[in-house]
Amino acid sequence: MARSRKRLAHGTGREPDRRRSCRYPAKVKAVVLGWDTDGIRVELPVELDDISIHGCRVTSRACPAPKPGELIWFQAPGANPPAWIEGVLVSTIKPFLRKSSSRIRFLRNLPYQTFKMLVYGPEGNDLEEKERPEHEADQIWR
Repeated sequence: MARSRKRLAHGTGREPDRRRSCRYPAKVKAVVLGWDTDGIRVELPVELDDISIHGCRVTSRACPAPKPGELIWFQAPGANPPAWIEGVLVSTIKPFLRKSSSRIRFLRNLPYQTFKMLVYGPEGNDLEEKERPEHEADQIWR
């Protein structure tokens, strides 16, 4: 009986529910993080591990300077146009002798075209030349 209560209690809003947004492995790995220090924009090239419309996880040799909870900017250089997306640094973990891993939560949803380019690569972004699958012909995804 206690087991079923615990299962029902999960996802009640008291603890973070990871299942709200699927994470997809990124095909395009090269992205840029940016933050402002003393009025100067600092940019750090990082490797994109996974992405969702709500956030992402990146790895790099150098740790980003902002502390968790501070603003950070995300840019996919291959996106058309390459716009900066505002986010919040959730956490940074630096294991001994390995790359640091940072989790970012976007303040606005990631644009669908940028998401698609990062997950499927540049060839997945050219929707006009290929016939679209049925689920992409809906107005919601455009």
